[in-house]
Amino acid sequence: MKKTIIILANLFLLGIFHGYSQQIKITNLKKGEVWQIGTQHTIKWQTTGIPDSSWLVIKLLEPAKGYDTKIAFTRNTGSYTWTLPSVIDYSIWQEYKDSTMIDNLVICLLKDTVSNDFRNSTVCSRDTSVLVYTMRPFKVTSPKDTSTFAIGRKYNIIWDKSKYPANAKVKISMIPNTRPWYGKRMMIGETLNTGSYTATWTKENEKYNDGNNYFVFIVQVYVAGKLVAESNTESYPPK
Repeated sequence: MKKTIIILANLFLLGIFHGYSQQIKITNLKKGEVWQIGTQHTIKWQTTGIPDSSWLVIKLLEPAKGYDTKIAFTRNTGSYTWTLPSVIDYSIWQEYKDSTMIDNLVICLLKDTVSNDFRNSTVCSRDTSVLVYTMRPFKVTSPKDTSTFAIGRKYNIIWDKSKYPANAKVKISMIPNTRPWYGKRMMIGETLNTGSYTATWTKENEKYNDGNNYFVFIVQVYVAGKLVAESNTESYPPK
């Protein structure tokens, strides 16, 4: 009985020390690197106490907003080459609606290879590298002045079309930025990426125009059915 207890205790201690000895270290990334969409990067790492046959997950973390984007699942080979997609599907990459985003790149030991669940993993790289991911920005330049709004009057929404193909689909919407209507998005129209769209101010629009309100005009660009960029401008009452 005594021998059994000693053996179990030793196995327990070995398990603890083995768990603590497992490490993952990213070796080739520098803090503040700029990664553009469509470019290719090799991520290298070293491990201690983790077999080469083990599965790892490489992911991007943005702690402030709680975003967690998986890049890849891979064996513990010591390196992985990732090509950033040239078209970003924002239904998956929610964080990249901003023009730039700072992230932590983390590599974790995959505990559950069936469901690819790494959330309970206790072994992750500690020396995470900060990455700056930059998408192609564009600007919406008009309308700026709500004095152009009156029922039946036409007004123009204008944006920078140079960053995306001419056959990209553009969806335009508007949000009145005052209570109790804030957050109510109204679709204005759809067009190709021509750089401008002419709309007519309607009775429905005018319901939200109290003379002190301002409006946010949102332009979304879709390529191959995927939302690849979003920008906006604000229209204010004349002073």
